[in-house]
Amino acid sequence: MKNLNRTIAAKPLLPKKVLQFGSGNFLRGFVDYIIAELNDQGFDGGIAVVKNRPGLSMLDLQQQDGIFTLFTEGLKNREVIQHSRLITCTNTLVNPYDSYEAYLDLATEAELKLIVSNTTEAGIYFDPSDAHLKDGPHNSFAAKLTALLYKRYVFFNGAPEKGLFVLPCELIENNGKVLREIVLQYAVLWHLADEFVDWLLNHTRFYNTLVDRIVSGYPKENEANYTAQLDYTDKLITICEPYLFWAIEGDASLADHFPFQHFGDQIVLVDDLTPYRLRKVRILNGAHTIMAQIGRLQNLKTVGDCMQNEFTYNFILKAIREEILPTMPLPETNLEQYTDEVLDRFKNPYLRHYLSDIAQNTIVKFKTRLLPAIVDYIGIKRTYPKHLMFALAALIHLNKKEWDSWLLANPIESHMDSLTKIASNHSIYDEVVLRFMAKYEFADHRLKKDNFSQPLSSALEIIDVYGLESGYSKF
Repeated sequence: MKNLNRTIAAKPLLPKKVLQFGSGNFLRGFVDYIIAELNDQGFDGGIAVVKNRPGLSMLDLQQQDGIFTLFTEGLKNREVIQHSRLITCTNTLVNPYDSYEAYLDLATEAELKLIVSNTTEAGIYFDPSDAHLKDGPHNSFAAKLTALLYKRYVFFNGAPEKGLFVLPCELIENNGKVLREIVLQYAVLWHLADEFVDWLLNHTRFYNTLVDRIVSGYPKENEANYTAQLDYTDKLITICEPYLFWAIEGDASLADHFPFQHFGDQIVLVDDLTPYRLRKVRILNGAHTIMAQIGRLQNLKTVGDCMQNEFTYNFILKAIREEILPTMPLPETNLEQYTDEVLDRFKNPYLRHYLSDIAQNTIVKFKTRLLPAIVDYIGIKRTYPKHLMFALAALIHLNKKEWDSWLLANPIESHMDSLTKIASNHSIYDEVVLRFMAKYEFADHRLKKDNFSQPLSSALEIIDVYGLESGYSKF
């Protein structure tokens, strides 16, 4: 069979209306799918994909001219959904580390309107080493974005209508607001013109958003089932569920340039993202983060494996219902219904969502998704949440190869001093926990006074000595 490319697909290039930072599974199964569907309705927009980090290859995407096959499979309203479509709107691929000028030239595209990104929870940050505008390609995504926005401002002489709509998909609170503040920080650091800052504030809009769709990526273990349906070779087959939800917080002017209304209640513009974000991050993403620890310690490979494993399934269920839901100020019926929907999505037999993928940046994910639930639970119940603490101990155990480096690090920071007084003689597990909390800034004034580290140290020792299931029964 012939390799998939634009010639095989017989699809023309479309005008660049969307700039996408990142080329991973999620963006392919979410943003790229949305744009492809909107193109069927007349949007007529192409996506320029930008490589966000050095070292990661875009070779497969480049060889296929950005084109790939998306299979959507699962249950929706109790009906089996199975269909596929060719995604051809990703028609420009740019690696700023190979050609920085080609990257900046994207800013001059007259029809460009949207910027989307998914650089993980760790991707939106200020890097002071990105000290000058001329030093591109910069390390951080926010610095790259600032340089591109400035190039657009200069090229179009600050024309108000050339402002862009920025829709970050990273799962951090107030993602649009945080990204905008960092961009403004770079504008100050680089001594960019006040008129540029005014253009940013008045004509480029940063929206807080929340995304929700499970995209499992390439079907590693049953690829023959999918390749047999194609008359070409596709190295980027992507599998996703039917469920799709995108909540966007901001003014309605976005709809004039991004006709999301075609998706009905799957893409909604809201005044306040908080309840949607809290529900999704703590229940769906939180459950993923739990199973990434508990499942991997049992040598389970996928989310589906975790749902079929009695111990892991019951552990996750208790963590959600007994420890996460009580921390959320939302109607109980709403939370229970959403929990049931999430568990059904996890059981989707068509998805092979690998724990190894979910476990990427797992410490940051635990901190952003589950540590707030632990803090809130302790505040409400005046005791620690057994399952969430045990899952955190499992995470530390899975990083055992890092223990020596933690223990050999500099003395524990002063803000941890009160934690070091929990016992006169620390065990190795006490020290590992304290060093972990200091290194990754898990300390919180509400956690200190509740001796957060003591039960965590106990759980870590139990897992290390007795293993996961036997240890759980003793915790």
